[in-house]
Amino acid sequence: MANRLAICLIARDEAANLPRCLGSLAGLDARVYLTDTGSQDYTPEIAASHGAEVRHFPWVNDFSAARNFSISNVPEDWILNLDADDYFPEGEAERIPSFLEGSSKIAFTLAYEVEEGSTPARGFKLFRNRLGIRFEGIIHEYVRNSLARFGPEAVGALPVLLKHTGYSREALARKVNRNLPLLQREWERSRAVADWPQTQYIGKKLAEDLFARGQATEAETMLRELLETMLARGERHATDWQATLLTNLLSHYHETSQDREALLACARFEPVFGDHPLFALYRGVTRMRSGAFPEALDDLDRFEHAALASVGDLSIPRPLLGAELWNYQGICRSALGDAEGAFRVFSKAAAAAPANPEYQTRLKLSSLALSHGTNLEHQTRP
Repeated sequence: MANRLAICLIARDEAANLPRCLGSLAGLDARVYLTDTGSQDYTPEIAASHGAEVRHFPWVNDFSAARNFSISNVPEDWILNLDADDYFPEGEAERIPSFLEGSSKIAFTLAYEVEEGSTPARGFKLFRNRLGIRFEGIIHEYVRNSLARFGPEAVGALPVLLKHTGYSREALARKVNRNLPLLQREWERSRAVADWPQTQYIGKKLAEDLFARGQATEAETMLRELLETMLARGERHATDWQATLLTNLLSHYHETSQDREALLACARFEPVFGDHPLFALYRGVTRMRSGAFPEALDDLDRFEHAALASVGDLSIPRPLLGAELWNYQGICRSALGDAEGAFRVFSKAAAAAPANPEYQTRLKLSSLALSHGTNLEHQTRP
């Protein structure tokens, strides 16, 4: 059979998520291999009941070790790497084989929706077997270095959606506690082998976990050190996930009302991020919060008009591409006395999110301003 497909998962205590994951593969002609790393629940039994071949591998605090075991001795031509809390929406999984037929690509990304309510990112999930492709990294493992030797043209992008279920608040807290020591080890490993992209990525994830643990000072320091290194290296044209190093820092400043620090960070790191669409968005919000409404509106309009077409490889909350973006534009237009423009964008925001009382209130105020020819700046500022 040409282009045979193997689904390879690693799992431990995933009885709650596994039925949905495996059920979403029902229409896909593929062999499922589940590597269990020490479950205390019914994960192996559930996998077997769905026809999966169950393997066992002792957990050694190394995700790459488990991943590489999971793809070993697999005879199929292609490997689709999944997590137990991934699943395909109805009709998506069975579309995959048609893209593989006759393809000369070595690997494919899928549209990977990591957070509900956010746009999908591109995820390296599918690659050819028997080409020596291996995972690296203690955590947030990757095949980037293995694929690099084939060149960028060897990787394609499938228009197939894969969703990630995510974690409850309790499960997220456990994940943070589990991941932090592994992240710290991977941080040291990636620096020791001079894998700068992985160091950046792990630094970003480490900062996110530090924020989640309430260690904001340590997280801010780590982000700033990574950003300063990028500046010193003369890096330009940041990738989408690199841009989140700055946007995570700016979000922290916004949440803690450090508007001056946010403005200074935008100015300092503009040489690295200035041409990235997210820079226009986040600098626009920063300028809006600081009362620089003309400049803020320029940034927000630039993001809407020029950048939306570029957003697709980055997970970003959908409201920032719609209702919340229009809300920000409306705040700026109201402050600038443009009642007609404010009414127009507040109308769009209210229509996109009718249950949001803030948008409805601002729409009413902008309607009054339009009908009476007045500027209600003081009632529409954030």
